[in-house]
Amino acid sequence: MRQCGYAVIGWDIYPGDWKVPEAPAERFVAQIKPLIRPSSIILMEDAVSNQRRWEKTETVRAVRLLTPRLRDEGYEIVTIPDLLGLPAYAKVHE
Repeated sequence: MRQCGYAVIGWDIYPGDWKVPEAPAERFVAQIKPLIRPSSIILMEDAVSNQRRWEKTETVRAVRLLTPRLRDEGYEIVTIPDLLGLPAYAKVHE
């Protein structure tokens, strides 16, 4: 992967927000919050593969609930490119 210009990135927190129906945001926050450590990477899905249309309302709510709580505790929320000093998108190889 690296030879092709890609970075392999893992995560340490996976709340399973791809499940249908979505769990309530409060449940995601309660599940995620105690697991967070400095440099944690939380994988949250922006779509569900088996659904033609999916709004991800509870995932969005969970992010909105969790973000201020983490900032209040001194965490800084950054993107993967910022965290690892990588470009946001890999070059397209032809």
